[in-house]
Amino acid sequence: PAVLFDDPVDLLDAQGNPIRVTSRGMFSADPARLRVRGRDDRLRWWAGPWPDDERWWDPDRASGRTARAQVLLDGDPG
Repeated sequence: PAVLFDDPVDLLDAQGNPIRVTSRGMFSADPARLRVRGRDDRLRWWAGPWPDDERWWDPDRASGRTARAQVLLDGDPG
């Protein structure tokens, strides 16, 4: 089953530190966990990042560096 989140999620490394998108469009570390809407799940697999550069020139819509990723959560999708 696939779930697509419209809102941004937090990716964390193995130590629980937030992952950032670098100036080169890469992740600052390998993702190990995903946190969204009160859930905190381990990742089984991930792919990406794909930088999200849409409307980078518009200061009203700028949100810093962002990227899209595909992830597979480990465990019960509950």
